[in-house]
Amino acid sequence: MSHRLLHRWLPLVAIQALICAAPARPEPADYNPAVRPDPAGTPTEVSVAALVIDLADIDDVKQEFTIDVYVIVRWRDGRLAADSELDEERTLPLASVWHPALGALNRRGASIMLPEVVFIDPDGNVEYSQRYFGQIGSPLDLQEFPADTQTLEVRMLSYRYGPDELVVGSRGAQRLERMSVSGWRVGQPRLEPSLLDLPEVTRAGTSLQVEVERETGYYVLTMVMPLLLITLMAWAVFWIDPSLLPSQVGIATASVFTLIAFRFSLSLRLPEVSYLTTADWFVLTATLLVFGALGETVYAGRLAKLGREDAARRVDYHSRWIYLVALTTLCLLTLS
Repeated sequence: MSHRLLHRWLPLVAIQALICAAPARPEPADYNPAVRPDPAGTPTEVSVAALVIDLADIDDVKQEFTIDVYVIVRWRDGRLAADSELDEERTLPLASVWHPALGALNRRGASIMLPEVVFIDPDGNVEYSQRYFGQIGSPLDLQEFPADTQTLEVRMLSYRYGPDELVVGSRGAQRLERMSVSGWRVGQPRLEPSLLDLPEVTRAGTSLQVEVERETGYYVLTMVMPLLLITLMAWAVFWIDPSLLPSQVGIATASVFTLIAFRFSLSLRLPEVSYLTTADWFVLTATLLVFGALGETVYAGRLAKLGREDAARRVDYHSRWIYLVALTTLCLLTLS
């Protein structure tokens, strides 16, 4: 699939790199690049196609992603039609002709990589091709982290024209087969209509959307499994006779200290958001279980010291199964 896409798209990039040497035929003397090619009341039709070359990185903390995308924008300007059928395709600077003024609204650090020129055929059909690489801001919903699915969006909007003057259509979006981003499964991109509504101002455009799904295997091995082992270590105190209070307290406090150290290292890897994610709930509940085991140990040991060893053993017996049911329920709710 990637070879077919390369044969289809990348020749356009190669042609683009050679256009500086191509002869340029100037536009008509009365041509005004600030005026739309269509009369008032008739919106100009523009079509957009996109190829996602690479998705390099997704930053949970900064709420942004790094993308490499090739975009082709086409429209017709009858004023630029050739005077003769013998005229060939010509090349002009983008600023010298009318264009829809499309730009990425949520662009943070993306830069253009190709010359800002347009191709014009003898019929007045205009094509502008550009390759963008850099950072795009995109709000992420991390409530289901680390089993979350995100929709990365590049909002390409006209900074000048509204929907009554400009109609932006889609000619499709594709991507290369292999992406360099790690830890995510990347879906097929799509182009959707998009509008920017502001007080008394509306702008037309399109939205390039790429759906990505986080791969959870890394987090299961580095977060879930260690937490389960720590909570199971705390569970062991319920199987020790309450008369052996030093042993119970030793295991319980060791579990607490291990959990505190693990939570400190874990905080460096979890996204910093103002709400609790699934991972946060899992860590919080596991913490409560471990501290609950420590509290039960102190209570059962107190009963044993008072000579009520049978009552202390009953407390341990019921606690071991309550603890195990709570831990199993936690795993089912957060990992399913």
